[in-house]
Amino acid sequence: MEISKEAKAELSETAAMLVNDGDIIAIDAGSTAVHFAEALKKRDLMLTVATYSLTVANILSSSEKINLMICG
Repeated sequence: MEISKEAKAELSETAAMLVNDGDIIAIDAGSTAVHFAEALKKRDLMLTVATYSLTVANILSSSEKINLMICG
């Protein structure tokens, strides 16, 4: 999580800007995915997100606007 933290956060902020209200997306696992989930949560969009990452799910679960699907 600490390696290239600033670069991952910046990349994630940029990628989150490509997501639109009402989109359905999948998020992988890993440290960049965690930064991406944090950036998405800040955008406060209505989304459906599928992930198998418990960390990503935990970040997004507190948003009332995100329909979260946790895959096995």
